[in-house]
Amino acid sequence: MDLERVELLHVRLPLVRPFVSARGTTSHKDALLVHIRAADGAEGWGECTAEIAPTYAAEFVAAAWLAIVDHLLPRARRGESLDAVRGNHMAKAAL
Repeated sequence: MDLERVELLHVRLPLVRPFVSARGTTSHKDALLVHIRAADGAEGWGECTAEIAPTYAAEFVAAAWLAIVDHLLPRARRGESLDAVRGNHMAKAAL
């Protein structure tokens, strides 16, 4: 697929009510959004649900951003499999 534009957006959304767990209280959700537009006009959105810090899962927003920009997106543009990149399942799902 010939990609015309890829945009990454780090968003922070307030929760309606704070989420309380054994790890603490969270009042917002950080997420990484991926917007892709193909040369033929097709477009789509993806979301990386990694958290802001690697306190629950190994993946986190900043690392997912780097994985997408430096490793996954170049492979996708060349039509290569993303399987060569180990882990980074949330970043792969977003892309």
